[in-house]
Amino acid sequence: MADRRINIAKDKYDFVQELVDLETKGIFKTKADVLTFCAAYGYYKNRRITITENAKDPIPYSVFENSKYDMFIHLLAMDVAKDADVLADNDDMIDKRATIFESYANGGLELLMQELKGQVEYLEKILLIIHKATQVFEDNKTPEDDFDLSSLTI
Repeated sequence: MADRRINIAKDKYDFVQELVDLETKGIFKTKADVLTFCAAYGYYKNRRITITENAKDPIPYSVFENSKYDMFIHLLAMDVAKDADVLADNDDMIDKRATIFESYANGGLELLMQELKGQVEYLEKILLIIHKATQVFEDNKTPEDDFDLSSLTI
């Protein structure tokens, strides 16, 4: 089996670096943390974007396995493929799972870049995003019913 690596889109690589740079605005420890969060966010918002140009320095799949994120990758692939064969332990299915994950991570990264544009502090905005998502599930709403902060008056 080939050593599959998880790719980051070239146009989003600097943003990923920013999210792990704890000296500035970063709030994540690793790039794997960033990509997994963004894949979950992309899935939540139904946003998949195929990577057209890979950045340098892809992340070894073993990093995701060691962080136990491979379970999320498997569940994501199962939901998308609607076929248990996607869990097969061969190069084609490993690549398919990774590609599905990468497309959701890329979509989530694009959304997060838009949400965080102009923000001085990323943590508060990301916590608000998480809070809104949990409220949607708790209230049994759909993501389209998101709370709009522009409706508040100060």
